[in-house]
Amino acid sequence: MAGASTRRFYRVAGQVLCLRFAGPALLDPIGAALAHLACDPVRHPTLTVRLWDRRSTDQAPPPPPWSPDDLRQAGVVRGFTDARFHTVFQVTTGLFTMLDRARELAVAWVRDAEDLPMPERAAPLRRLLPAWLADHGIVLAHAGVVGRPAGGVLLVGAGGAGKSNTALACLGSPLLFAGDDYCLVDVTGTHRAYSLYSTAKTHWGDLTRLSFLAPMVENPDRLGHEKAVYFLHRHVPEQLTTGFPLRAVLVVRVSGRRDTTLAPAPRGTVLQALAPSTVLLAPQSGAWTLAGLGRLVQDLPAYELRAGTDPDQIPAIILDLLSRL
Repeated sequence: MAGASTRRFYRVAGQVLCLRFAGPALLDPIGAALAHLACDPVRHPTLTVRLWDRRSTDQAPPPPPWSPDDLRQAGVVRGFTDARFHTVFQVTTGLFTMLDRARELAVAWVRDAEDLPMPERAAPLRRLLPAWLADHGIVLAHAGVVGRPAGGVLLVGAGGAGKSNTALACLGSPLLFAGDDYCLVDVTGTHRAYSLYSTAKTHWGDLTRLSFLAPMVENPDRLGHEKAVYFLHRHVPEQLTTGFPLRAVLVVRVSGRRDTTLAPAPRGTVLQALAPSTVLLAPQSGAWTLAGLGRLVQDLPAYELRAGTDPDQIPAIILDLLSRL
């Protein structure tokens, strides 16, 4: 690769991740969402990822030895994904990643760093990292997480259920933010949640109720085409946390009423709200993921959070629940 490389280290769910960039082009597009997890360098990181783009380095990977017919769900490449390797090519973004578990090494390549779309910048390497972390008992969950150092709640629900707005409504309260749409969960029995990305997303219309977010919008010129994105470590770093134990799971539903209320939720409802979209994030380990989520839902108290139109009530309801648990 052309030019000198730059290394950045991050502590992710107790594991040390080293990103080795060939030049500066991908430093911000990939590293910004992980900035709150930055840590001191170590000699032997758990995983090293070598990243580069073609435009700035003038280096392309070898021609792929597979055909378009070999691309499977979520871009997984048939014949190049097994117990040792995990290979993904995302056609829409042009991002290629390959994990070699035996060597604790991965590569990531994209044609042009400047063309990396905002959703990928907000949640970088989300096809690579789950495959690596699954080996350590960690699931990338489609869920939000807020809480206190002593414990917090997992916010689950289908897309559009209100997870992001619920998590973001807690900014400015005593609750800490660990994720609004993606988070990491240890499903080996500790039931601990970890932050992965410091970013959040909402529909632009939600800024009417959450007006304090307006100065934080990263992509104001594209709100007609994509969700508003917030890099929270740039604005409210004091409210970010790397994680905490989970005390309950909340199924979020928008009530349409002013007041927010809480009621017990059937465990089957909770699993249905969490499992399908989470399994889609790492379909190759779907059975293991589903079993871990099942244990999580079985062990933790479950409630339905009927989110009202007054966002100030949401953190008070969650804080009261945590104090009782």
